[in-house]
Amino acid sequence: MAGPRHEVHGSTGTFPTEHALVEMALGGLRLSNVDVVLLELPYGSIAGILSPHTSLPGLAVTFDFPAAGLRVAPKAPSAGDDVALPLAFCDGNPLVFVEAEGRPTRPFLVDTGASATRFHERYDELGAPLPRKAETLSMGAGGGKRTSWRTDARFAARLGDLSFTLTNPTIVASGGEAERFDRFGLLGMDFMFGRRITIDPMAGRLLISREATLSPWKPGASARFAIRGSALPSPFTYEETVSEQRDGWVQIAARLASAQADTRFEFLMPDGWASRGTWLVTRPVASAWREEQGRREELDRKAAIGLLAKAFVPFKSLPGEARLEVLRARLDGRSLSCTETTLPAQGPAGEAALSLVECPSEPWRTARLRLTSGGTQVWELVREGFDDGREAR
Repeated sequence: MAGPRHEVHGSTGTFPTEHALVEMALGGLRLSNVDVVLLELPYGSIAGILSPHTSLPGLAVTFDFPAAGLRVAPKAPSAGDDVALPLAFCDGNPLVFVEAEGRPTRPFLVDTGASATRFHERYDELGAPLPRKAETLSMGAGGGKRTSWRTDARFAARLGDLSFTLTNPTIVASGGEAERFDRFGLLGMDFMFGRRITIDPMAGRLLISREATLSPWKPGASARFAIRGSALPSPFTYEETVSEQRDGWVQIAARLASAQADTRFEFLMPDGWASRGTWLVTRPVASAWREEQGRREELDRKAAIGLLAKAFVPFKSLPGEARLEVLRARLDGRSLSCTETTLPAQGPAGEAALSLVECPSEPWRTARLRLTSGGTQVWELVREGFDDGREAR
């Protein structure tokens, strides 16, 4: 039952809302008199957002991203080699203090619901401006929208004693007179995925594992993708097989086949959260080569990507409203949690919709990429064995 109206603060603005006290069940744990706010959410297929430090008072909550688990306990595990940080709160939101790319230390929100780290414009302005790549919209709870820019930047950052690398953070436009001055950005899943993070409000601390551990990408592991669509002369099959993985790098044997040709080569790329989200022509190839009649031919990145271009249809995303939906899908019979993001785009024949499905527990994060225009499937890359239970739209 809805109660009094209050204002709440989100990543894209301040919104009036109603509060209510409800009962909740989380696994075998039952909770009474949980204070919830009623807000429009920018997501499909989920009923709400759980705020562990407010809905689970007095308990330590551990997000174990490498194990894809959530643990709730009366006290936090031993810190061990984890980094322990003082935990501050503002309006119930956990804050930490970040130093990035020569900018001074400022408070950032810890947000497991954000896919990417965001800088507010005023934090970007405290240092050399980051190169802006494309304009988009950032969505937030409460129906808020804010103009944003993707960046093309990779640089060192610090969180207490923890040093890490930020890749392509998003810059969010300042919000005018109503802008909050208690936070200068937020740390998203691009920082957190692969780490263990414990929120321990009773002890007033946040524990973060020093290293990010990604799911294993074992030599011999492979993934096959079907590539098809009305803009291609014929369908293709694309296969990647891991040859070697070590010291933050992965070597991949690639094969692109159609009725007309069979192209094979190998390439080396950095192995990290960002690179695992790339696909086909977006792979960050550092070096590449192929064997021709027993001789090794070196390829630069442009030449290597050019071998795959025959199976690709150029498009670009456009500023506009994005839709995010949580999916329960299957891959070769295994159950997976995935997200589908749909964006407005420009395709070869004009306006289009771009749909991207990612399954974060998989080394090959991209499960499906689909470009549609006027009800026609212009281009699609989909992993063989992937099924979200829906027909192609």
